[in-house]
Amino acid sequence: MLTRVVDVLAGVALTAVEVAALVAFWFCESLKLWAAQGQQPRPGSAVRLWLVLTAGPAGAALVGLLAFRVVLPATGLTQALITAALVGILLLGLGTETSRWVTRSFARHLGKRRNAHAGRDARGHGHDTDGRDTYERDSDKDGSDG
Repeated sequence: MLTRVVDVLAGVALTAVEVAALVAFWFCESLKLWAAQGQQPRPGSAVRLWLVLTAGPAGAALVGLLAFRVVLPATGLTQALITAALVGILLLGLGTETSRWVTRSFARHLGKRRNAHAGRDARGHGHDTDGRDTYERDSDKDGSDG
């Protein structure tokens, strides 16, 4: 009976400490972002977040494994659930960052392709990057119609 009480209390205490630490981390990072007031956040904030989201589940999984070995099943189960939740957050965040990276890379690649084709055409007329003819603008500057 005493081991079950210790098991449940240890599981609740560890979960509360982990959740409090994660909330405190997010609060501090949000405070830094708020202090920047719309400017670029300091470099390394994303790295700190990924570090927390990878070290957190790894630590919780290790504690859960050790709890199962010491025959504290409730503590092991709560640690497994915390690990699953943190891994889910990590995967969602990585998916979002990956899609942003792909979008930025595609936009850069598309911009390079447009700029490569933005030279002169066969008649010597220049083009903007959006394909509009700049010949009329160039001829208007000197007053002639070309």
